[in-house]
Amino acid sequence: MATVLLEEVGPNGNIQAVVEADEDVCFFYLFGAQETNLGMRSVWVRNHSQAPDSLDAARMKSGVPPKNPKAQLPTPSRASPAGQRKTSRRLASRGKRHCAL
Repeated sequence: MATVLLEEVGPNGNIQAVVEADEDVCFFYLFGAQETNLGMRSVWVRNHSQAPDSLDAARMKSGVPPKNPKAQLPTPSRASPAGQRKTSRRLASRGKRHCAL
């Protein structure tokens, strides 16, 4: 089950941003109010575990965000779990909410 790491509403009150993560993947979502014509948009942020060789369609069909497959990763080093490589980490914080990227 995904954990909400960050949830914020834009200053105009018509767009909501949500960052969710589970043990395998982290996703960023934008939800727009009807007048924005944005609808809902999702963006893969990172895999938290080994990247699969191909897209896991079964995970998508069950409503769970899929891990990005190896071929779609920005660099080969991102195919390995975060704990097995050295990375720089940025911390975005607002109040008591934090999201490590």
